[in-house]
Amino acid sequence: VPAMVFLSGSELHNSFWPSAYNPILTTSDALLLAFAATVTAGGVVELRRIASERERLMVFEHERAERLRELATLKADFSRMVAHELSTPLAAIFASAHLAEAGDSEVRSASLANIRSQVLALRGLVEDVQLAAVVERADFRVLSREVPVSVLLADAEDFAHTLEGLGQVSVHLGSDVLVRADRARIGQVTRNLLSNASRYSPPGSGVEMSAADTLSGVRISVRDHGPGVREEERERIFEKYARGREGAGTPGAGLGLYISRRILEAHGSELRVEPAEGGGSVFTFELARAG
Repeated sequence: VPAMVFLSGSELHNSFWPSAYNPILTTSDALLLAFAATVTAGGVVELRRIASERERLMVFEHERAERLRELATLKADFSRMVAHELSTPLAAIFASAHLAEAGDSEVRSASLANIRSQVLALRGLVEDVQLAAVVERADFRVLSREVPVSVLLADAEDFAHTLEGLGQVSVHLGSDVLVRADRARIGQVTRNLLSNASRYSPPGSGVEMSAADTLSGVRISVRDHGPGVREEERERIFEKYARGREGAGTPGAGLGLYISRRILEAHGSELRVEPAEGGGSVFTFELARAG
C-alpha cells in the first residue's frame, strides 16, 4: 500500500504539478525512488516471512514424522506385548484342557484350577489395556473425596494377602489424617505397586507399606526387597510397555507403573522410585491433606 501511494503521488505530481527541470532529481523522481525502496524493502520482508514460514512448516513436518515413528513403534510394541502375553496363558489353558479331558478327577480339578488362574491373568491384561486407554484421555479425571489414610492402606493390605509369594506385609501407619483422593483409583495404584513387589521380589521376602506426614500432605511408600531399579531406568520404567532389565521374562504388560503415574498426576502428585537401604526399591507418592 505505501508503494502504491508513492507511485500514484509521482504520477499525479507529473500530471498536475510538474516539477521544475532539475538535472539531478525532481520531486516526482524522489517519489519514484521512495516507491522502489518500499517495494524492495517489502520484498525482503516478504521473503524473510516466507523463509520463516517454510522453516516452521519443516519443523512441524519433522515433529509430525517423529510422532508417526513413535506411534509405529508403540503399535509394534503393543502387538509384540499382546502376542507374548497371550501365548503363555493360552498354551497353558490348552494343555490343562487336554489333561482335564484325559485325566482322573484329581488331575481334572488341578487342570481346571490352572485354567481359572490363566483366565484371570488374561482378564487382568485386558483390564490393564482398557485402563491405559482411559487414563490417556484428555478428559480423564479422578473423583477426589475425603478418605482416611488408614482406609487406603487397609485396602492395599487386603489385596496383598491374595498375592502368592509376597510373604509378610508390614503396614506402618505414621499418619491417619484425612486426605483428598479417589479411593478406587488410589487402590489401583497400590495394587499395581504390590503386584510388582510380588513379581520381582524373592518368595517370602515381604513388603512394607507406610504413611508419613509431610509439609504438603501425606507420603505413602511401598518398599520391596527385589533387585532394585537401575539409576538409568528410573524414569523409563514409567513409560508405556517399558520394562526394566530385571523384569525381562517376567509376566506383565508393562502398563502398571504407567497407569499408576497417570492416576497420581490426575491427583496432582507424582510416583517416584528410589533405591532402598539394604536392597530393593521404594515407590512413593504424596496425597494432599483434606481441609
